[in-house]
Formats: sequence, C-alpha cells, structure tokens
Amino acid sequence: MPIPSQPAAVQAGDPYGSDPYGSSEGIRARPRNAFFLCHDPGDWSIGSHGLDEKTWLPVFAPHIIRPGSAGIRSLTKAEADQGSHARAYEDAKHAREVKGIVYLDAKIPVPPEFHPTIPAEYRQHLSAAPGYAVRYPCTDPRRGRTGFRWVELWDIPQPAVRGKATRFAYDRANFNRWRLWLVQTGIIKPPLAHIIDENLARVAQRVQRATVHPDPHIRVDKVNATSATLKSAKNAKVPALATDEPPRPDPPPVKNPPADKVDDPPADPPAVVAKPKGRTEAQKKASREKADATRARNKAARAAKVAAKAAEATT
Repeated sequence: MPIPSQPAAVQAGDPYGSDPYGSSEGIRARPRNAFFLCHDPGDWSIGSHGLDEKTWLPVFAPHIIRPGSAGIRSLTKAEADQGSHARAYEDAKHAREVKGIVYLDAKIPVPPEFHPTIPAEYRQHLSAAPGYAVRYPCTDPRRGRTGFRWVELWDIPQPAVRGKATRFAYDRANFNRWRLWLVQTGIIKPPLAHIIDENLARVAQRVQRATVHPDPHIRVDKVNATSATLKSAKNAKVPALATDEPPRPDPPPVKNPPADKVDDPPADPPAVVAKPKGRTEAQKKASREKADATRARNKAARAAKVAAKAAEATT
C-alpha cells in the first residue's frame, strides 16, 4: 500500500507539523464562560499597589454565565435562534440587583491609562477599546477542546512553554487605579461611614483572637501582624467623588448695609431650669398618706374575715 504524501512543511521539518499539541493560535488553557463583575456595597478592602497611599477600594466578584449554576438557565432553541442570549442571565442578574448587588456593564471601555502591557502575540485578540472582560481563543491542553477563555483585562498571558498550559500574571497596580477611578467618577458609590467601621471591627476581632493563641511564639507573631493590619486600616484613605469645581468661597461682607438688611442681634438663649433632685415634701407626704390608707383597708378586711369565722363557729 503506498504511503500517502505529506505536506512539504511537515516533510522538511517537524514530523508533527508546526504544533503537535494543537492549534498555534491563542493560548493553551481550558475554555471559560463570560462573566460580570459584581460589587457588594458592604465589601471593601485596602489597596496600595499603584496608588499614592493605602486606600479603601471596592471588592469585585465574578458572576460566571454558566448555564445550570448561579441562577443562569439554558436558552431554548427559539431563543438561541433569535440571538436572545441575555435571557439566560437577566433573571439571575435582576434578582441579585434587587438585593443591592451592583453589576458593572462589561461593554463600558476601560480608559487607556489603566490598560496593562500585553505581549504582542496576544494583543491581536483584543478589541481597540476593551472592557474589563476580554477573551482569548484557547485550546484545552488535556482534551484538545477549542473555544474562548474569558478573563479580566488585567490577566496578562505569559509566553507559554511548549507543551505546557499558559500562565497568567496579574497587573494589580492598574487594577487598583481602575477601582479608584470607578469610585471617583460615581460608577461605584463611596463607602458609608458605618461600612468602614464594620470592617475595622472585624480586623479588631482578629487582633483579639490572636491574643488568646495557646502557643506564645505564634501568639506574638499573630498579634504583631494583626495589629499592623489594624493600624494600616485605620490610616487608610476613604475615596470620595472627584469634582472639577473648586469649593466656593464665602461671599465677602457687605460694607454699610442698609438698615432693613442689618441682621437682628441673636436673642438670648432661654434659661434652663434645673429639675429638682429627688421628691418634694408634698410628694413624700402624699405617698405616706396613700400607704397608711392601704394598710387601714387591709387591717379592716382581716378583722372582718376573723369576725365572720367566729360567728360561723358559734352557730
């Protein structure tokens, strides 16, 4: 039986072709579904990488759009044919938004100043103005299944070793600056004062638990570490909305105002009458008279009862 002819590229070089492990395009990783980034208004943490000082920043968690989990449902054939992909997650998204969870719109572009440095071989897979969720074509290194892997913009794929899965590095500095920008622009509301107090209380509880550790050496290390965390949390900056308008100065005083514009002098505050301490003599006398009357009634009732029993005994 004659041997089938091979492509010239294979005959001249590697007998397995350009990539014996699958497609050379994209990354070597398992496919992953798209997701939303969600924020609980009570969940904040301290960030310092890429910032001028330690700052309270919102915490985000992914809500992966995987049918059958986290309230995501499968599309019907009619919905899939119509391209109504949002119906798979809109009910689950609305149910969590009613409870106060904030969903970030994945289509809002991330400003260029917060973009990470992505290697040239992977940059071609991104759009010109990507959002916080981006996708790379991928091939599962174990099963050979192809698809797309959705990751955050700040997950930077690293050059892969032949036959190994692609590793990612995370650009924490640009991610922190983007989180601060979300608060300063009002996309995420600044934290309320009691939210910061609750976070500080949780850190203080960790310090308290560290003081009762049975091992004295571990106890010292834990107390020092948690105390330093508590001090850092107390000194961290709380972000606020940025404003382009400078604070308005107070208006200058009017020289020689007309008589009808002169403010009346402030009235004297009302005198505060101190309440007497304890009861007055009249109140004490009324209480004694009431107690005497009660005792007299009780005594008369007992006498009547005794007389009734005596009369009953003589009959």
